Amino acid sequence: MAVARVPAASELSPGKDALYVEFLESAPWNLKEHPDGVRYSRVGKSLLAAAVQMSIDAGSGGRVGLSALPQAVGFYSHCAMTPCGRHHGMVYFEYSEQAACDFLTQMRRTP
Repeated sequence: MAVARVPAASELSPGKDALYVEFLESAPWNLKEHPDGVRYSRVGKSLLAAAVQMSIDAGSGGRVGLSALPQAVGFYSHCAMTPCGRHHGMVYFEYSEQAACDFLTQMRRTP
């Protein structure tokens, strides 16, 4: 995962900042579609949870934004991120403070 050093303007909370994730990727053998099955589960969600925590630590309230590749749109939707239009030709997703908090709570409850 690569995170921008400078916060981005939040789409969901105008006037506030969001942590922008420039790049988030899990190894191919961790994807459900891999022919050998999943080797490690929840890697992508764990990286996303780390970004939310980084946002909280930076004073951005858990707001996280990212532009999703077409094959990842379903994943970010499943993680309850809100689509906010398009950036760089890709769907831009963002967590509101509440959605980020809910996501972290869910991650902590699920082993």
